[in-house]
Amino acid sequence: DDQIKQIIPSVAYALARVHMHFVESGFCYTARGGFCFPEDAIQEFHGNQKH
Repeated sequence: DDQIKQIIPSVAYALARVHMHFVESGFCYTARGGFCFPEDAIQEFHGNQKH
């Protein structure tokens, strides 16, 4: 989780340069904007869940 949080500013900046938005919600990260990717190009990241 800490490694992902460290790169969030860079990701947000890179997306903003191509007129996209980085959205951080309580349970996922989403890129919003005018783009279209095939289903197999979508990346999912799962952190370690502690119960």
